[in-house]
Amino acid sequence: MYFKDGRHSTIILKNNSEKDVYVYRYGNYPDTTINESYPTSYKFRIVNAGTSNQVRPCPLGDWWEKVFDLDNLQCISIFILNATFIEPHMNDENFTVNETMALQRYDLTLEDLNGLDWTISYPPDERMKDMKMYPPYGN
Repeated sequence: MYFKDGRHSTIILKNNSEKDVYVYRYGNYPDTTINESYPTSYKFRIVNAGTSNQVRPCPLGDWWEKVFDLDNLQCISIFILNATFIEPHMNDENFTVNETMALQRYDLTLEDLNGLDWTISYPPDERMKDMKMYPPYGN
């Protein structure tokens, strides 16, 4: 999860819900639309109820701090999707995932991720209440 100098290559999603979810990350903020055809297990990571898993790792073995810097990212968007809806369409080249299918979207800054120790929760927990998300915390 960490490189020697404290940089981060992984974000973890802790699924505290009673349902399995898929997690998808998107680094084109403020554009929060998804038009991802042919969902695969590389792009969409399963996180079973009551477990944790990595969000899709940083590209090419890099670290997130570098990606934020090089791509001049303000935020990355992380989408949580209902596994019962997505799973039947995994590896279906005729299926496209879009943002309206998300149960939750987090728009996280580098500072947010550092404050969360690179572990986010679904549903969002108290630590996340002031972070950008849709629907907003508590709704």
